[in-house]
Amino acid sequence: MKTKRLPLLAAALLAGVTLPATAQTVLSDTFETGMDGWVAWDGSVTGYATVADPLVPANTVLSTPPTGRTVTIRKNTDTVLNDSMVLSFDLYSGNAGDNSWNLSAALLTGLGSAVPGYGFSITPTTATLYKYPQGWSTLNGSGAVSLGSASLDSGPLAGIWKTDAWNSLSLQWLKDGSFSLTINGTVVATGTDATYNISAARLVYKSFCTNDAGAGVTGRVLLMDNVQISAVAPIPEPATVAAILSAAVFLIGAGCRQRNSRRFR
Repeated sequence: MKTKRLPLLAAALLAGVTLPATAQTVLSDTFETGMDGWVAWDGSVTGYATVADPLVPANTVLSTPPTGRTVTIRKNTDTVLNDSMVLSFDLYSGNAGDNSWNLSAALLTGLGSAVPGYGFSITPTTATLYKYPQGWSTLNGSGAVSLGSASLDSGPLAGIWKTDAWNSLSLQWLKDGSFSLTINGTVVATGTDATYNISAARLVYKSFCTNDAGAGVTGRVLLMDNVQISAVAPIPEPATVAAILSAAVFLIGAGCRQRNSRRFR
């Protein structure tokens, strides 16, 4: 209850503590209202479309082209974010057909065609963090620099990728140049590179499925949902943590107890 939070907030203020700010979200899309702002790289109409979720038909999700092979899609963020950030989204590969699909996701630091950035590529068997020196050109050709990778079909990560369920992915990019890729709650790859200043002005996806209309092979798609880019809530310095703990001890000693649970997605 709100009244139960007041003593803790007052104690924090008296101790000169600045509480962590709420994470800022600069892009969020559940595709329930269509593909607002999503276009092919060159700005033309893309083969991507919104479709019903195969597992929960009442939900609307984003689908790669059912007859396309390699297709790139992009969306600009509402705000250029110069802070540690997280890109997260859900991916479903149950309709991708065989094990030859792949998806790349990149956070580019500007709006030009050759603006650099960072991201990752995922296949049914591997996950790799990348630096993209030439931005979109790198995603569609050579020049990407691997920062760290992991095998998803062997060793401790075997079985982490689900073909019969939605998979949750998140890329964390911290101001110190460290990166981590998480799949279904498990960190699968980490890397470090501080070549480019942290910023996210444009989100780009490049997808590949083995459709071949000439051979009558179509309908192989990847599905995405719950796309979000947000700032990482700042972590208090050690002195701040100590001050918060001191305030908590004072309140406990005074007989004031509080339980406050938070869930981050």
